[in-house]
Amino acid sequence: MARFEIKMPKLGESITEGTILSWSVQVGDVVNEDDVLFEVNTAKVSAEIPSPVAGKVVEILFKEGDTVPVGTVVAIVDMDGEGSGEASETAGSVETASAPKAAEVSGTASVPKVQAEVAAPKVERWYSPAVLQLAREAKISQEELDSIPGTGYEGRLSKKDIRTYIEMKKGAPAADVSTTVVSTVSANNSGSSPVPSAEVQKKAAAAAPQAQHGQSASAVSSDALDARGCGQKVGHSGVRIGVRMYPLETRELAVEAVAAGFSLTEAAELAGCSRTAVVNWAKAAGVAPPPRKKAVYLPFDRKMELVARLEAGERAADLAAEAGVTAAAVSGWRRRLREEGALSLMTDSDIAARAPEPREAPSELEELRARCEELELRNAVLEGTIDILKKDPGADLSALTAAERAALADRLRGRFGLRAALAALSLPRSTFYDRLAAASAPDPYAALRPLVRAAFEASGGAYGYRRVRAELARGAGAPQRARGAAGLDPARPVAVSEKVVRRIMAEEGLRARAPRAARYSSYAGEEGRAAAPNLLLVDAGRDLHDFSAAAPGEVLVTDITEFRLPDDPRKVYLSPAVDLFDGDVAAFSVGTSPSKALVAEMLAGAVAAAGGGFTLHSDRGWHYRTPDWVRACGEAGVERSMSRKGHSPDNAACEGFFGRLKVEFFHGRDWRGVSAERFAAELAEWIRWYREGRLKAFDEGGRKVYDTIAGRRRRLGLAA
Repeated sequence: MARFEIKMPKLGESITEGTILSWSVQVGDVVNEDDVLFEVNTAKVSAEIPSPVAGKVVEILFKEGDTVPVGTVVAIVDMDGEGSGEASETAGSVETASAPKAAEVSGTASVPKVQAEVAAPKVERWYSPAVLQLAREAKISQEELDSIPGTGYEGRLSKKDIRTYIEMKKGAPAADVSTTVVSTVSANNSGSSPVPSAEVQKKAAAAAPQAQHGQSASAVSSDALDARGCGQKVGHSGVRIGVRMYPLETRELAVEAVAAGFSLTEAAELAGCSRTAVVNWAKAAGVAPPPRKKAVYLPFDRKMELVARLEAGERAADLAAEAGVTAAAVSGWRRRLREEGALSLMTDSDIAARAPEPREAPSELEELRARCEELELRNAVLEGTIDILKKDPGADLSALTAAERAALADRLRGRFGLRAALAALSLPRSTFYDRLAAASAPDPYAALRPLVRAAFEASGGAYGYRRVRAELARGAGAPQRARGAAGLDPARPVAVSEKVVRRIMAEEGLRARAPRAARYSSYAGEEGRAAAPNLLLVDAGRDLHDFSAAAPGEVLVTDITEFRLPDDPRKVYLSPAVDLFDGDVAAFSVGTSPSKALVAEMLAGAVAAAGGGFTLHSDRGWHYRTPDWVRACGEAGVERSMSRKGHSPDNAACEGFFGRLKVEFFHGRDWRGVSAERFAAELAEWIRWYREGRLKAFDEGGRKVYDTIAGRRRRLGLAA
């Protein structure tokens, strides 16, 4: 069994590996020369690799998707293939014929067997037709022939070698023959002779008897071959420049093979040289190379038939053998039909045969109709763009993504045709089908979408994608993978990236509430008695503040904000005390009037929660400069701190709390029909959720941690 190794080809100078995309054959398939074996993809090119030999695939060493280094064997082809029976018969006849010849030689010649002195060759040797003919005429057995050393290229046995051996065998003593053989073997045994494929060897064996009748190397002028010399260039020092130099025996072998009817490729394989060298040597010797095979022309209808049968499941190799073409051509027709359409399979003659009869110049009415259809298409594209972007009629088509253009083209192709729609949208056909396929693919995050919406709605529309992702990561048990999950347990944590959550919220139209722009006020405050210094101001020149605290209940900030209800003439006022340690609302009071009683109630709650002895920062409002307020702070051991005149950023920590409160709780909700009392109750409930349920980002050791205020205090062992 002669086997040929199919190796990963080198498809570029810098390419070191390739990835097998698909196999076109299976183990047991019979392939012809140039049939497609597999498709490979590299960093630079994708190509279909044909079979260099004919035979049967006996082994596939790598599967689809494997990345294989260049030069690695990926499959093995038995070159005997379906003709193994014929090869066996030939081999049997050769062995039968060689046996009596060996006996005859051993009976008549006094030369001892060389096999006893020379080690058997490791690689099966191959002989040219001329050498085999000379061996038969001299009645040399196969074993004796294998023992004769060769001085040709890479240790090959040339005609000169066999003739020298025959002359030595006839006239020289046996000892001289044995010594010459042994010395020659030791001098030439360093290299190994290449072994041609089994198909080529069978053809060479069949051509051997005919070598004496045809033009052989013996009839070829050596001077002609040397004069041609494959065009080698030699410098002044005798060193070859740029072109490989071959021995005379190699050239003789190549010319013999061409004269015997071998193709240029087969002759090059036999001689171990290039096709160009074979052509040059044959021309120099006056041997005409075999004519090239004419390309097989198939009409368009025949190509479409073969592609349809290939799509139905038939093998490309079988279809190619039936049509007289290569499997690569059949596969290429299918690929071009998919990517470029039926027009790519037509030749000029096919197009001319299907071209309609020349029409007369369009009339004025036809031109107007065509123009009207063009304007209707442009108008439909503009309307579709406006509908997608939700903008005014000045919407730009370039603002559409490829997926949006594909969806619009799919909407318009039933009315105007796909080609016209794609041209109007400047969208390639391949991109159109790719985006349609992606749109019809199953959603890998179908089970995650309701959880994202639930987390967003539970926050009252206040959470952005970061806090929604943090909310999904909460829970007990092992985390769940969000991608491709058929169902997710809301009670278990979900492992998902912020990017995925952001994309889902954008696709679902979930947008967190944004703060409103504050109205400008030129009020600069007023100076008065009972003012206190700004204890939170670090650097007045750079306007730097320290809005932090080392422990709960050390520094609190306060202020008053109001709420206007649509159906209640009364306003609702909130006076909180915000702890700078973690933003907790230590105490608050709600009322319908910004009175001294409102701030007094807040102060009492703060003293009860913090235990007194803390710093309380406020602005310069009149509530915080009254004698009652000053006295109450002094009795509770509260150190007063006040913002500078006209510097609202001095109380930015409390203003920030009011901003979050207005955005997440008040703005964007319908408060019609809600009374002041009901509003105050819902406000108190939101403040409780702000402390117990709202996720907040904390910096712990340089790492961002999402947790509730109460949960973090319990985790740190602080008072809840």
